[in-house]
Amino acid sequence: MRTRKQIVVLAGLATALAAVLFIDELWAQGSTSAGGPIAVIDVVKVFNEFRQTQDLNEEFDKRRRQVQEELDARDVTLETKAGELEAFHPDSADYNKRRRELLRLRIDRENYMRFAEIEVRELFRDWTKRTYEQICQTAAEVARERGFEVVLAREELEEGLPDAAALKQQIRSRKVIFFNQESDITDQVLDRLNRSYEQKAKRPELAPLTP
Repeated sequence: MRTRKQIVVLAGLATALAAVLFIDELWAQGSTSAGGPIAVIDVVKVFNEFRQTQDLNEEFDKRRRQVQEELDARDVTLETKAGELEAFHPDSADYNKRRRELLRLRIDRENYMRFAEIEVRELFRDWTKRTYEQICQTAAEVARERGFEVVLAREELEEGLPDAAALKQQIRSRKVIFFNQESDITDQVLDRLNRSYEQKAKRPELAPLTP
């Protein structure tokens, strides 16, 4: 006759055995085509090497140059107007008229600069969101095809961090410590995104900025 202690031990062994069998079954579900039910992806690498991102970066650089050229042209006008103002007596009607015009031009320059900065910031936010959604959708497609059930974002530790606090922060944000290379779908997702992008007739463009 088994004692209560023996029954408890046997129950514990049965639970442990069931857990091992469950883990083995999960691993076996993706072992033939994937290497496990969980996949990983380097989202930062996909963002940086996605050709759409590279083309958009060129567009944003072009926009920044356009804004800077406009600001430089306005600065030249302001400098000219300020020099002309010095030729008039402060008590004259022409002086006050030109002073008000100069003030208006300075305000217009500041408003233009603020508008351009906000517009670029919002465009960059919108394109970042759109690109991330594309990556997630493509990652889901690849994962389903290969039999993965979950996709986790993995991050590499950056080199040359300034201090231990920055290192700790990066360690806390990491979600994956170890993964089997067969579970990494980064290159597949990137290749599929780039092939799909190359098939598009039109490249992304930012709408012209009106001065």
